[in-house]
Amino acid sequence: MSTASPNSSAKPRDYFGLTIPFLDFIGVIPEYAQAGKARIRVDLRPELHNSFQVAHGGLTMTLLDFAMAAAARSIYPKALGMITIDMTVSFMR
Repeated sequence: MSTASPNSSAKPRDYFGLTIPFLDFIGVIPEYAQAGKARIRVDLRPELHNSFQVAHGGLTMTLLDFAMAAAARSIYPKALGMITIDMTVSFMR
């Protein structure tokens, strides 16, 4: 497995005003965060798959967590960050 980030040779990406090395590592691409909504994406590559060859649940949770925080911060632009207190997702076939 490669430990190099898809963005490893570039300077850290701006995640709506924040530097988040973990998101750089997995290759998250921020698209927009405004008016309480956010859109991000990731180019799914084999290192991000589970044993069924689909996106790993941990990746999905990471993307949800960051998108929720980015949407919330878009309403409160002076906030330094947002913290998820509780997050539950049920994965269904």
